[in-house]
Amino acid sequence: MTKILWIADTEGWAYDNRAKAISKALPGYQHTIVYNIVKRFDEALMPLAQADIIICPDPRILCFIPSRDNVVQHLNAVKIF
Repeated sequence: MTKILWIADTEGWAYDNRAKAISKALPGYQHTIVYNIVKRFDEALMPLAQADIIICPDPRILCFIPSRDNVVQHLNAVKIF
């Protein structure tokens, strides 16, 4: 199963809510959300390494992602589906 890693700033905020909504709409994938990758990088390292696709909401976070070959930069939408 394809693993999608979502990077969010804070639980319950915009990127987290968007990731959860899209995850529900895409049940054929394994979804993981990591929060505050800057302060909690050690916790995010393993999920980053295991992800097939990484959704990165902010270009300033790119320097914390070991490989950028599988990164989608931004996924903004007012309505998910």
